Amino acid sequence: MRSLREVLAFADRLEPGETAAVCTVVRVTGSAYGRPGARLILTPDGSRAGYVSGGCLEKELARRVWEATAEGPRTLAFDTRGNPRVPGGAYNAGCDGVIEILCERLDPPVDPDPGDPVGRDPGGLNAVRRSIETGEPIERTVDGFRETIEPPRPLTIFGAGDDARPLCELAGVMGWAVTVVAKQPELALPTRFPAADQVICADPAAVLDRLSLRPHSAAVGLTHDYAGDVRLLAGLLDSEIGYVGMLGPKRRAGRLMTDLHAAGSLPSPDRLAKLQAPVGLDIGAKTPEEIAAAVIAEIVAHFRGRGGGFLSQRNAPIHDAA
Repeated sequence: MRSLREVLAFADRLEPGETAAVCTVVRVTGSAYGRPGARLILTPDGSRAGYVSGGCLEKELARRVWEATAEGPRTLAFDTRGNPRVPGGAYNAGCDGVIEILCERLDPPVDPDPGDPVGRDPGGLNAVRRSIETGEPIERTVDGFRETIEPPRPLTIFGAGDDARPLCELAGVMGWAVTVVAKQPELALPTRFPAADQVICADPAAVLDRLSLRPHSAAVGLTHDYAGDVRLLAGLLDSEIGYVGMLGPKRRAGRLMTDLHAAGSLPSPDRLAKLQAPVGLDIGAKTPEEIAAAVIAEIVAHFRGRGGGFLSQRNAPIHDAA
């Protein structure tokens, strides 16, 4: 989502009459870095934002896109498969796939406030904008390609200690919509969390009704407050939120379950399945920054339906079928 935000910001900076092209990956056969929905926006002078590959196709697109789109949108195919004569393929990438990219002109620049966000929408930028604004997925169909544009993932971090700061920063790099909630006024400061969309100074359990707790949302508890976590966890697991992670060892998680049961608040097994405690993938993390990386990676794996682990030991394609 960060890349889509950058593409949208680039489009918003275009001057009236300035032309640009949006290139969207629409189909992938085999392996490719950019998956369907990845976007690149570029201008004739070579300025660009976003991506469609790891850098191996962008230069070729910049060369071909203007002639290709002179009469309207056009889909270009790039074959990165190697063979005995050309091991790295025509583009020397060796990614072993065919990438189809829909190229569309923005001429004039896209209207930032259209009446129909999924109608006449070159590059799908109005749909991207609407998804960001509403926090809801938006469907778009163009050139036979059906795309679901996902909004930024809402992440609520409960706690504002030093361990919460790198988690907030890394989530911001991911392009997620980050909220920090803590009851200590000396810690719950926007200046401590510049990557956060909002910082709320309040008892975490008392503000759940003000937060995004939808199926595509995530929450991580870093409060270091056991009694508060009992109340917080009861409310989170009773919501529609898709992922909950709690800091601390397994014995602490066991005590939380025992106390929830004693209070008559133990959730059903399906709601407990979204709880990860201790939070984070097992990468041997020690520092706050390493822990943040482990937590972010686990959230991604959870919503992608993966279990984590080394890709080198995966006996299947890196990506699920597009």
